[in-house]
Amino acid sequence: MAPGTENENIKPNQEIIESTLSELGLNRYEARVYLALIAEGTATAKTVSNITGIPYGKIYEVIDGLSRKGFVLTLPTKPAKCKAVSPHESLMRTQKQHNERFKKVEKIILSELEPIFKKGDAQKDPNGFFWIFNGRSAMNLKLQELLNNTQKNVKILTTANGLKRLQLMEPAFKSAKSRGVEIIVSAPNGREAKLNPYYCRLNHKGEIPGSIFIFDGSESLFIEPIPDDESLHYGRDVGVWIRSKAFTKCIEQLFTAHQNRIND
Repeated sequence: MAPGTENENIKPNQEIIESTLSELGLNRYEARVYLALIAEGTATAKTVSNITGIPYGKIYEVIDGLSRKGFVLTLPTKPAKCKAVSPHESLMRTQKQHNERFKKVEKIILSELEPIFKKGDAQKDPNGFFWIFNGRSAMNLKLQELLNNTQKNVKILTTANGLKRLQLMEPAFKSAKSRGVEIIVSAPNGREAKLNPYYCRLNHKGEIPGSIFIFDGSESLFIEPIPDDESLHYGRDVGVWIRSKAFTKCIEQLFTAHQNRIND
């Protein structure tokens, strides 16, 4: 049988297989030699060179690399011959080597980097952070998320149309109410609106240019509705989410002062 005849059977899938073998750490020449030895069985370096087209002066280096990686065995014959290790055995050995390397890397990462990360996390800016959102749909998603995470109370100051848009949040209000969250909503003509059993509406005098939400006294959300209409989903709204107890406390004091003026 002419050298390389058996190798013809693997050519249709050779490109895919070579690419797959590269995931196991084999370079292009090593993958080509390994495939040739699987098809050929046992072969000399010269035969492998003829089959694969790899220069004879390069073939020993490639075989040596495969031997170190556990894919090829070199036989003590004259002339020296080599044979492929079974794919199953090669995979098991490679998996073991990867697992061992991963454990070493994992140990270094966890022992060296994790303490630094935790230290940095503990030293985050105590003043909190600000995050800007655009678009009414993005506002709705963020508002729903904040409502779902609220544990104690929500205070809302909004416009007349903002009050109408809040109907989209009724499932979140209902869930919050079931958790014992106190919900206060202040808006123009709020008392004239149809009462909702899940939150309390308080009237206030005059209009405001947007909506203010206060969550558990630690987070705030400011929304400028563009335009301030009744649309639930469509608008070019701009919002600022503030995660700062100090800043939110100031806003909460203004909210309380506003409510006191209503009740006077």
